[in-house]
Amino acid sequence: MDDPQQDNQLQYILSDLGTRMRDMEERTSSLKERLKLINTNMIDSKEEIEQRVLAIEKQNALLAKDIEKINNTIQNILSETNNFVRKDEIILVERMLKDFQPLEFVRKKDLEEFQEKKKETQQKMEKIEEIIKEDKKSNPKEIKTRETAE
Repeated sequence: MDDPQQDNQLQYILSDLGTRMRDMEERTSSLKERLKLINTNMIDSKEEIEQRVLAIEKQNALLAKDIEKINNTIQNILSETNNFVRKDEIILVERMLKDFQPLEFVRKKDLEEFQEKKKETQQKMEKIEEIIKEDKKSNPKEIKTRETAE
């Protein structure tokens, strides 16, 4: 009896071991598949991350160039600001212009024209005075009546 019972136990143990081994093999193969899947996902993720990093590096390079251009422009502007007039200088020039009053000055040409017209009017006035004097000498009564009539 011991032998068949032992055989049964041994057979039970062996079948149990076989079942456990199959379960372990299935788990192992399942784990291998999961591991392969994880590896492919990691590789895909790594490639995607590398592409993103390359894109970011390109953007950084472009930004660096843009910043360099902006810095150059700022330097140019700063160097040009030395050529600008300061507010206090403008105020000083405004005061000088107010004192100067350029609209009150006459051009030389205008002055000459004015003097010429003045001379002409003086000559005309002198002629009129001569005519009046001659007229008074010739008709003094007529002039008095004209003056009283006016």
